[in-house]
Amino acid sequence: MKFARRIEFAPGASFTKHNHAERPGFVFVESGEIIEGRNGTNRVFKAGDTWIEDAKTDHWIRNIGDEPGVIIMVDLPVME
Repeated sequence: MKFARRIEFAPGASFTKHNHAERPGFVFVESGEIIEGRNGTNRVFKAGDTWIEDAKTDHWIRNIGDEPGVIIMVDLPVME
């Protein structure tokens, strides 16, 4: 099982709305300009920024820049 992955978004590419109830984690923006919509608020993230995805996260993301955007997503599985 992979817990970390590097994802490249072409300009305008996006992830549709989804949640992290079963898969919390954090995201590091390696490059580009990414917008995230969460709880009625949009936030813009650029290279070096991070965000947390916890069990209450229900969001979407999109590359709003003219260049490819790259994010590193790391899942934090519940250890039993």
